[in-house]
Amino acid sequence: MATGKIHPDNDPIDGEGTVLGDYWYCQCLSPDCNLRFPAPGTSTESCPVCRSKAEKRIQIPTSVLPENNKTGTATPISVLMDNLRSVYNVGSILRTADGAGFSHAYLCGITPTPDHPRLAKTSLTAELHTMWSFHRNGVDLVQQLKNRGTHIISLETNKSAVNIFKSTTPIMEETVLVVGNEICGIDPAILDLSDQILYLPMGGIKKSLNVAVSFGIAAYSLIHRNPLKSG
Repeated sequence: MATGKIHPDNDPIDGEGTVLGDYWYCQCLSPDCNLRFPAPGTSTESCPVCRSKAEKRIQIPTSVLPENNKTGTATPISVLMDNLRSVYNVGSILRTADGAGFSHAYLCGITPTPDHPRLAKTSLTAELHTMWSFHRNGVDLVQQLKNRGTHIISLETNKSAVNIFKSTTPIMEETVLVVGNEICGIDPAILDLSDQILYLPMGGIKKSLNVAVSFGIAAYSLIHRNPLKSG
């Protein structure tokens, strides 16, 4: 049986930060496996699961989206990550923030910063293009932002929160969307300083979504409420 270097989670794409280049959909030639998977054209052609020989089938285009998928317009919104624990959540949020055209990322408390070696797995080079800054104390930062007229929106579930899909408050000239710790949520002192607290309605038994997923939903909901946006 063929052997080859594989990622520990059976991902044959080694170096997750690379998003361009020669990639193929391959297929394992073992009839007992028959796995179909993406891999770089330069990789050893072996199945990442059973390690049998694999064959390149279809080359993946470097761009699969229409040319008009980019608006080329940044929004006046930034994200503030308050004491996030997971480097993968931070990477995912940075990627979404870049896609949504957010102007800045504030990383506070214990939140991993973009220079973390594992962050590229989910940010996929967005960390190289996103303006960011680190702040030890999120409460102090929010107070400073408010003092200069920034509108603070926190994404949290509490008695003061409003359903994000029923809120009609327009986005101000400068707005910061705050997301918090995966276990404890946003610092209560930041919630007290917030101009608005929004929540995502839940249809199942769980009370909340993963913070990176929640941010993605909220980010695109807010930018489409932004009167300054175009595209």
